[in-house]
Amino acid sequence: GIPEFQYLSDSIRSMMATLEDRERFLANVFDSIQDGICILDTEMNVVRVNPTMEKWYAHNLPLAGRKCYEVYHGSKEECEECPSRETLGSGRTSFQVVPRIGRDGTATGWLELYSFPMADPDTGALYGVIEYVRDITDRKLAEERLTDSEARYRLLADNVTDVIWTMDLDLRWTYLSPSVSRMRGYSVEELKEKSLADFLTPASFRYAREVFAEEIARENADGVDPDRVRTLELEFLHKDGRVIWGEITASMLRDEEGKAIGILGTTRDINQRKMAEKDLRESEERFRVAFQTSPDVLTITRIENGEYLDVNEGFCTITGYSRDEVIGRTSFDIDIWADPADRQNVIGDLKKTGKFDNREAIFRMKNGSLIPGLISGRVITVNNQPHLLTYTKPIVELKEAEARLRSSVREKEILLKEIHHRVKNNLQVVSGLLNLQAHHITDTVGRDIYKESQNRVISMALIHEELYQAQDLAHVDFAAYVQSLASNLFVSYGARDRIELILETERIEMVVDTAIPCGLIVNELMSNALKHAFPNGGRGSVRIGFQYLGDDRFILVVSDDGVGLPEDIDVTKTQSLGLQLVTVLVDQLSGEIKVDRSGGTTFTITFQEYHEAGTILY
Repeated sequence: GIPEFQYLSDSIRSMMATLEDRERFLANVFDSIQDGICILDTEMNVVRVNPTMEKWYAHNLPLAGRKCYEVYHGSKEECEECPSRETLGSGRTSFQVVPRIGRDGTATGWLELYSFPMADPDTGALYGVIEYVRDITDRKLAEERLTDSEARYRLLADNVTDVIWTMDLDLRWTYLSPSVSRMRGYSVEELKEKSLADFLTPASFRYAREVFAEEIARENADGVDPDRVRTLELEFLHKDGRVIWGEITASMLRDEEGKAIGILGTTRDINQRKMAEKDLRESEERFRVAFQTSPDVLTITRIENGEYLDVNEGFCTITGYSRDEVIGRTSFDIDIWADPADRQNVIGDLKKTGKFDNREAIFRMKNGSLIPGLISGRVITVNNQPHLLTYTKPIVELKEAEARLRSSVREKEILLKEIHHRVKNNLQVVSGLLNLQAHHITDTVGRDIYKESQNRVISMALIHEELYQAQDLAHVDFAAYVQSLASNLFVSYGARDRIELILETERIEMVVDTAIPCGLIVNELMSNALKHAFPNGGRGSVRIGFQYLGDDRFILVVSDDGVGLPEDIDVTKTQSLGLQLVTVLVDQLSGEIKVDRSGGTTFTITFQEYHEAGTILY
C-alpha cells in the first residue's frame, strides 16, 4: 500500500499546487481590475472588495464585514432601490446608476452598478452577489454639459431675432428656428412644407440656387477652405404679400469626418436698412441735383487741406473756372480770396461754432474781376470723412441797390433837413410878425395874447431846429429841446435873474408826433408859472422833470414854489386858453394830468408815445 499512498499523496500535493496557482491568478486578476468589485453575502454584508473599491471609499475602511449600505452610503437603513437586493430576490442580473458618497455625506460622483448572482452549481441556491461598479462621473458631467448646451442652443434658437436654419444638399429644409414666423408670417410647419423657390422672389431664388450649387460643387476641389462663409442679400416673400430683404450668412454643415452633409445658415431682417439705403440714395440724388442746378455758388472742400472735392455749375458760370481747373486744388491755388482777412474770419467762425453764416467777402474771378458775396458754410460727411459745404450768393446787384438806397436816403435826409430849416424859418417869420404886431397894441391883455402866441410858435420852431441839427431826423432829443425852450421863455418873460430853472430829465429821444404836443404842454405850464406864480417880481424856482417809464410811457412833472394855483380853478374846465390847450394835448397823448397845490403848484402828466402817422415811419 505504500506506493499507492505515495502516488495519492503526490497527486494531492500537485492538485493543491494547481489550486493555489489558480487562486493567486484569480486574486491577481481581481486586484488588477480598475473598476470596482464587491462580493456580498445574502445578508448584504461585504465579503470582499478589490483595491479600487478601497480607494474610492478609503474614508470608511475597513469595508469587509460591514453592511454595504453603511460603508457605501453612510446609512443605517437598507436602500429603497437596491440592484443587489433585486438580484438576490430574482436571481437575475440587475443594473442601476447610483451616487458615489464622499466623506461629508454628499455625492461626489456617479457609478454604474451591475449586480450578478452567485449560485451553487449543484443546487442552484444563491449564496451571494458580485457587484461590478464603474465610475461614470466624467461621462455624466459631459452629458450634463451637453444637455445644458443643447438647452441653451435651443433657447437661443427659439428666441434669437435672426432665423437659424439648416438644409440638406438637395436644398430641403431640415430645421427652421421659430423666429422665422416673426420675419415671414408663416409658422415653422408651413414653411417646412415649402421649397426654397417658395421662399424667395424669382430673381433671388435663381441667385441663391447658383451660389449654393457652386459651393456644393467646390467640395470636390482641392485646397478649398472648409470653413468658408458666403453672404447673400435676398428678397423674401412674406405671407401678407410683402417683399422683405434678408441677409443670409451660410456655411457647409459637416459630420464628424468633415464631410459636407448640408448647409447651415442664419437670416437677418435687413428691410429697414435697405429702406434707409434707398432713402439715402434718393436723398443723395436730390442733393446732387440741387447742388448742380443751383444758380448760386456751391462748393465741397476737404477740411484737412482745403482741396475742392466738387463745385457746381453756378461756381463755374460765375467764376469762369471749369470743374477740371479747380478739383483737387485749393482756394489759394486759384487765388479766389481778394482779401485774405475774409478767409481768416470764416475760419475763425468755423473753429468756434462749427459753421459760418452770411459772411461778406470779396472774391476774385478767373478774369481778375472782383465780386462781393455772402458766404455760409456747414460741415458735412462724405465717405465717412468731414468736408465743408459752402454756399455763396453773389450780391453785386444788392450792393448796387444798397448804394442807390444810401444815395437816396442821403438825398431825402438833406431834403428833410431843408424842410425843417424852412419850416423853422417860416415859424420864426410868423413869430417876428406877431412880435411887430404886439408893439402896435397898447392894450396889455392883447399884447400878452400876442406874446403867448409868439411863444407857442417859437416852441414849434425849436422842434424843427432840433431836427435840422440832429443826425436822426425822426426823433428829438427832448432834454436838449426843453433846455432851449426854457431859455427862450425865461428871456421872453424877463425871469432869468429872479427865477431858477431846475431840469431833471434824462436823455430821451421821442418821435416828432409826441415831441410837438409835449413841447406845447411844457410851454403853456412854464409860461403860466413865470406869469402868475411869482407876482410883483417875486423870486423862486421852476422845476421840470421828465422820465421814461418803459413800454412807450413817459412822466412829465412841471412844478414851481410860487403862490400856488387858486383852489377855485379846475384845470379841465377853466376858461384859460393855455390850460384848455394843455387838457386837449394831454388827451391827444392818451395821458392823465394831476395837480398838487401844496407848496406851490405841481402838474404831473403821464402819457404814452403818440404816432400820428403810425409807428412804421419810425
